[in-house]
Amino acid sequence: MGETGESTKDRLLRIAEELFAEYGIEAVSPRQIALAAGQHNQSAIRYHFGTKETLIETLLTRRMAEINARRSAMLRALEREDRLADVRSLVSAVAVPLAEKVQLTPEGGFYVRFLAHLFADRQRRDILIAREDEAALLRRLYAMLRRLVPPLPDLIWNERLRLMVGGVIHALAGRERLRVSGDPSWRGLPETAFVNNLVDVGVAILTAPLSPATLGAMRLNDRTSKQGEGRCCSRLSGQRPRGRAPQSRSSGGAPQSARRSAASISAARWTRGRWRPFATR
Repeated sequence: MGETGESTKDRLLRIAEELFAEYGIEAVSPRQIALAAGQHNQSAIRYHFGTKETLIETLLTRRMAEINARRSAMLRALEREDRLADVRSLVSAVAVPLAEKVQLTPEGGFYVRFLAHLFADRQRRDILIAREDEAALLRRLYAMLRRLVPPLPDLIWNERLRLMVGGVIHALAGRERLRVSGDPSWRGLPETAFVNNLVDVGVAILTAPLSPATLGAMRLNDRTSKQGEGRCCSRLSGQRPRGRAPQSRSSGGAPQSARRSAASISAARWTRGRWRPFATR
């Protein structure tokens, strides 16, 4: 226990959070954390946490528990006020507790910048967050939002959810970096306006209508994927793709299909629907 009453384990967590925020997760080693925390024993991380990944998990668990306490209080208030069916209120429950952590506590700024690095590391983020009990509250919020927004394909919903959550995290982290940089030319929105605008953008991401262009691109990708799977399966089984006859050759050795006119090939493809405009489907 140090002079400030901070345990060695807590000091290691605090220093790790600050270093991760400043330099990124991959750039910081357990040895650097131990030295920055004033630990002459460079095995301090292994002694207190086992691995760097366990340290990250401990840090994430601690911070999420603090933020989720506020998030739970917000959800209870929404339930009392019969506002659980309001999309903006639920998006606020995602964004506001993290924003308040940044605004009201010294460690909040380091945490959100660490979180931005973590969110950018998809493999580490998914492994850690998937096994955190504290993530259950966020998953509940996401499920409630999914029921309230217009129906969307799963892939689109998942992508929009990542954009919304990532947008909140990175916007808060970017603002905090600018704030601590001391750049006199930086001028941002007032705190309240900034957070409200952040919630507005989150609502817009989740509720925006699905455009014909996006839907058409998804259909094209789906057809291309199915055609590729069919060709792959046919090669593996030694069978010809369904509906494709063996090519016969003329006396000149060229396939008869090669002598078809471009117009007849285009018409055949059009008949099979491969080039059908997306808007008519």
